[in-house]
Amino acid sequence: MLGPHDATSTAFKPIQVSLNNMARTITGLERTDHVLVCDLQDCARLPYLYKLVVRADAMEAWKVFHNSDSGSGEQNPIGTTMFGPVGTGISQDRSLRSNLAGQVIIPLRGVNAIVCHAATIWNQWPELQAAKSSGAAKLAARTFARTKK
Repeated sequence: MLGPHDATSTAFKPIQVSLNNMARTITGLERTDHVLVCDLQDCARLPYLYKLVVRADAMEAWKVFHNSDSGSGEQNPIGTTMFGPVGTGISQDRSLRSNLAGQVIIPLRGVNAIVCHAATIWNQWPELQAAKSSGAAKLAARTFARTKK
């Protein structure tokens, strides 16, 4: 799962630097002003890299679940990993309470990082699960990304 501190890793650093430079251009601030990145991004009304990743993963989870293959993403590899192979009779190793709540199993983080993050978001945000259209899912994903710091 990509966390707020993972966004500073070497792979994501150039993207975050570009976002910071855009925010400085919009706000008219210089690097020498030493403004915190979170304050800079808020003043420019630009999203953090972490929020972009959260929104993308939330939409991926919704798209996988509402795939056109009769639901539950059974023909999509990400959907099969998240929601289990539907109709195969393989029992999901989870309690009845989480099963009834519509929660999905979160796989090991090192193996399927995208699936793990999408499953975590899916479990934490019932509004995303309840979204019936792509527009409603986008709105739920934006709201979720705003609430998570």
